[in-house]
Amino acid sequence: MTLARIFNLREGFSIRDDTLPKRSTSSPADSPLKGVGVDPEKLSAAQKIYYQMLGWDEKGVPTYGRLVELSIEWAVQHLFGKSV
Repeated sequence: MTLARIFNLREGFSIRDDTLPKRSTSSPADSPLKGVGVDPEKLSAAQKIYYQMLGWDEKGVPTYGRLVELSIEWAVQHLFGKSV
């Protein structure tokens, strides 16, 4: 997950892209799923927990400590343009 995230960050993706389609947060009016949808606030809270579990910061960027744990600290240059 972390290497994929680094690749996506390098290519310009960010926390703004970690969203569900609008239709997921609203419920269809004429459907057996009427009244069912993803609560955006609960999704945001779950996203924060998920980032913490992965060792990423609040913006979804892997921390240097996490890169070291995974022995991929070389990837910092792809995140910040610096070599270690």
